[in-house]
Amino acid sequence: MDAKEIEVIVDSAECDARHNGIVVDIVQAIEKVLTKAGLPEKQVEELTADIGFDVCSVLDNSYDMIFAYEDDDDERELPLIPSLGFFADEQRTKLIVSKERSCMHEYVHGHIDILEND
Repeated sequence: MDAKEIEVIVDSAECDARHNGIVVDIVQAIEKVLTKAGLPEKQVEELTADIGFDVCSVLDNSYDMIFAYEDDDDERELPLIPSLGFFADEQRTKLIVSKERSCMHEYVHGHIDILEND
């Protein structure tokens, strides 16, 4: 497989719109699994909101995360600072990123409200 050049496009508004879109997918996936498990509707709604908020908070890096491990008897700690970007084309040659910190967790409850009204 040939290595491709990737053009990085810094566009906070476009990246934020895509963050919002992925929150919809996360919330729908959680709701689907919880509904399939046979939980009562109110519990599905509450757990979907809680799980969605927590998952998106991790992706947003809403709190400090450290990965601690041993490597050849040497203890190491690596900061975990996720930054979710999106390819803009099928060839994966253009990557849209934001300089701003993601706020996907803030979108979760709004999407829960939309699911309730469906």
